[in-house]
Amino acid sequence: MLTPLLDRAVIPDLKKLIDYWKIHERIAHIRQGSINVLRHLQGQTTNEPSSPLNAAPDITQEPSGATCYEGYENYCINYSQRYSDDALKLIAQYSSSAELLAFVHSLNENEGDSLLEAANDFDETLTDTKTMVDFAVLKTFIDRAYANIKRAKRKTTATPLSLEDVIAAFQTLMNEPEFKNILECFEPCSKSLESIKRIHADSTNKGQSKRKRIFDIMADSSFTFIHESINVSGHVDDRFDVKSQKQSMRYDDLSELRDRARLIEYSNNKIKNETDREIEELHMFVILVDTIETILSILTSLYMAGHPWFETRAFIYRCFYSQTLQQLIRPELLSPLIQDRFVGLLTELFTSKPKRNFQMSIITTSQTGHWRLLNGLRTLQIVYSVHDQEMLGKEELENTIQKLLGNNDAWVTSQISGLGKSTYIRDEILRMNKHYIKFPIGGEMSADILAERLRNQGAQLASSTAALHIDIGTIENAQQLNELLYCLLLFRSFRFGQEAIYVPPDVPIYIELDASPHTSNLQERM
Repeated sequence: MLTPLLDRAVIPDLKKLIDYWKIHERIAHIRQGSINVLRHLQGQTTNEPSSPLNAAPDITQEPSGATCYEGYENYCINYSQRYSDDALKLIAQYSSSAELLAFVHSLNENEGDSLLEAANDFDETLTDTKTMVDFAVLKTFIDRAYANIKRAKRKTTATPLSLEDVIAAFQTLMNEPEFKNILECFEPCSKSLESIKRIHADSTNKGQSKRKRIFDIMADSSFTFIHESINVSGHVDDRFDVKSQKQSMRYDDLSELRDRARLIEYSNNKIKNETDREIEELHMFVILVDTIETILSILTSLYMAGHPWFETRAFIYRCFYSQTLQQLIRPELLSPLIQDRFVGLLTELFTSKPKRNFQMSIITTSQTGHWRLLNGLRTLQIVYSVHDQEMLGKEELENTIQKLLGNNDAWVTSQISGLGKSTYIRDEILRMNKHYIKFPIGGEMSADILAERLRNQGAQLASSTAALHIDIGTIENAQQLNELLYCLLLFRSFRFGQEAIYVPPDVPIYIELDASPHTSNLQERM
């Protein structure tokens, strides 16, 4: 609209001034970014007249129109016409994202990797994973570019480092596929800088805490190898571990500390006052945990090949050579290796004495189509299956169970608390001149722990003069409780893991349920 009113001679100059004003902030950032990047790499800015740093005006002041015109022409000649737009945007980030880059410069290579790993341990309300990945990519790009610049300058020590050298190194890396979107990393990282700094500070403190724990262990510690039976979704998993009472540590804790020790040992991130002796202790700690790991692996292998098989083999011999019915309940808990060896030994005995009769029952409620044990026994043509519809009805089952229980078992419960259930049981036991043994069960129960607690009653429980009061509270695993009571009341014994217990048939058992909504539901399921 103004073109017809203007002198044609001044129109080109006016357009340049307008173009300059459109990008004057970018020009200012490029100018300051050039100073910052050279200051970091060189220690000071260059003052040579031919340097492009002097081509752009300092717009932090109020330059005249002539100065802006001259500065814009120099910018076009020395910057926009010489370097790519992406390279100039990257240089501008050294001004607009100066705080972010200062933090990047403060980290060494290993701290950048550790920061990415530490992000997984923190709440994503601080920052998301993508931002942490962007930060790691940015850190890698900067480190690699600086390394290339230093490598190139060692070959040309006669000339000082110039902006052209820096941009050339940046441009080369920006052409690589992994860094093609490097400019997109600056904005999210700058916005989340405070969160990134917090994660770094917390992870550093955590790392120092782990370092102290490692040295404490190496200074004074002792570990005990233990064997545990853990019930996982109805399957008993036997495992070996180490335990330290003083440090309250297990193998998983030691393994995590070993990762930290390796990170320190193989990185350049060493505290200035860290001595060679401390580095040696870190190395020895890694060896210690490696040794513990090897021992645990050997113990597990020996256990799988030995202890469970001894007992299973004894069961097979009892079954084959005795004239009594032997029952195997829930064989799905046996490992595939034990199931294979079970079939192998029974096949060997059956082949050597094919005319010998023996009785064995296998009881389970799970699907049997995939069992190695049952499929292997079917090849001997000695398996007869009894399905649900062929078993006793509910009423017949209750009558049969009642006959098995006799008069030595009683169930005491009520819907109202405070009616004296415990007092009633104690009085009944004392009336029979029996020794009263109370056995509470509650919370997250473990069959092995319960068996060990019962066995600790010693000769008192094995005596016919005793009576057992089982007080059932809130139970996490009702299914396992059902199985335990079923075995204990009908067979007077149970074993689900490594611990076994037996209660004589002439020892009365009283079962008490407290009056709570939870136990009401529990009673219905039982």
